Amino acid sequence: MTKPSAFTKITVIADATDDYIPIIVDQTGSPLERIITHANFLKDVTPIGIHDFWVGATGMWPSTTNGCAALAKREIVSGVDIQTLNFDGATDETAQFTISLPRNFDNATITFHVYWTSATGTALTTIWDLSVLARSDNDPLNASYTDLTSVTDTWIANDDVHISPESADMTVTSHVDGDLIQFKINRDATADTATVDAELIGIMLHITTDSAVAA
Repeated sequence: MTKPSAFTKITVIADATDDYIPIIVDQTGSPLERIITHANFLKDVTPIGIHDFWVGATGMWPSTTNGCAALAKREIVSGVDIQTLNFDGATDETAQFTISLPRNFDNATITFHVYWTSATGTALTTIWDLSVLARSDNDPLNASYTDLTSVTDTWIANDDVHISPESADMTVTSHVDGDLIQFKINRDATADTATVDAELIGIMLHITTDSAVAA
């Protein structure tokens, strides 16, 4: 790039072909620097689409009834600490968390990945169920979870990160903009084949937005 002189002006123009967008020109209009780009590079930028929301185990709590173990910190070799919620290998246990999604959520479906590990695993499977409860202003909290969706993942190695397959679409029933959303995650130990604790690291939620702004 040619260094601008004291007589150089900075402007934004476009070539007639729209193949390049010169962003610095000299007094004669000759470009000193170009960004090589597709003609529609600005048009293709949009916030509408799929977005990810991470909820770690530190943002969850064991359910009062049939809850998993309390949040635990464990040091892995080489000084790496993890904080997890540990789910029993023989009994179904659950944890819960609460969020409110942006108002430009399309009020339709979400999907998710479960992140977990195990200290003493074997080559067997774990099943994770996620259910949801959306509540609007003045709705009673004393209601039932709905729309249970499951994913199955296979143990790989002790103290490895395990990321489940992406779930099927999960409907958030009766959701409207600004709702409080309660989630419950269950390790379905009576149906899966692993017999050891599964340590939940967190969940990645995937939502779809239908507008550029939350309004």
